[in-house]
Amino acid sequence: MVRLFVGTLFVSGCSTIADSQSSDVFEALRTASPVAEAEVRPVGIAADGKGVVVWAAAADDGNGALRTTAPDGTPRTLVSSAIAPREIALDGDDIYWTAFAGAEPNAEAGTVFRAGPDDGEARALAEGVEGLRDLVVDATHVWLATTEGVARLEKDGGEYTLVVPTERPVLRLAQDEAHVFWREGQPIGSVRGVAKSDGEAFTISPDVDSDGIFVQQGFLFFADRGRLHIASLEDRDILELGASEVDTVAELVGDREALYYTDASRQRIFRFGFEMGWVETFVGGQWGAQRLVLTEEALFWTDLAQEDAHAGRVMTAITSLP
Repeated sequence: MVRLFVGTLFVSGCSTIADSQSSDVFEALRTASPVAEAEVRPVGIAADGKGVVVWAAAADDGNGALRTTAPDGTPRTLVSSAIAPREIALDGDDIYWTAFAGAEPNAEAGTVFRAGPDDGEARALAEGVEGLRDLVVDATHVWLATTEGVARLEKDGGEYTLVVPTERPVLRLAQDEAHVFWREGQPIGSVRGVAKSDGEAFTISPDVDSDGIFVQQGFLFFADRGRLHIASLEDRDILELGASEVDTVAELVGDREALYYTDASRQRIFRFGFEMGWVETFVGGQWGAQRLVLTEEALFWTDLAQEDAHAGRVMTAITSLP
């Protein structure tokens, strides 16, 4: 039995609570605004819970930078890197990121970096991580998604430890205080988790086609075959929330009121509201949203240009209307 209170919606049961296929997808209700124009291949983006948003920009020559917005709203560089950054994690103090030799991911080796937001000095925590894809950070460790499985690294650096070996590459990570969760395998794979305390791994869903996962309030959210799902972390029961109105969900984030996600084309961002249980087109006509992140007031995303795959923007749209 799944019991969930999110915003003003109370969900109880083990069946579909909303099927938006019975109504048309709503027209886009939000206007997207650029935070940063003409960024060079922006991909990773993260928020610290206090409204600070940091994104990665990777140049074709292998160089890159981590950037944020100054108080006046203009972009400013926090860290310049000789190795292009890709995915980012924040712990409230420092910035952590994955990097590859060159603008594209190198399946053979990757590096994990750390830097303070004010000193601008990048320090390598680990090098040669096999098939490094994603990372999350808790109070003591950096957790890594690799082609070998889920790995753990001390925040001060050193050798990483493979906590859960996997037969398929690990693509995405999410976490709460007690667990790390991941999506492995492509195009069809599984959603799994591991207890941080004892390293015991478990499976949430063995057959999933979408990469995006996230955790909040004791529940894990994911999508499969165009349907949105929520799993209780207490008993691992899975509840179907409803139809996403897309064939495949690529990116997925959420808050207490709604889920936000892209389809495989990444040209539109959709919103599934918990209270009403229907889908609306949140913003449309974008170049290609790569990563999404939420603050209390707005959704931010990195956006690649279709006409020029080596340039893009960082975009934002408010998540609630007055």
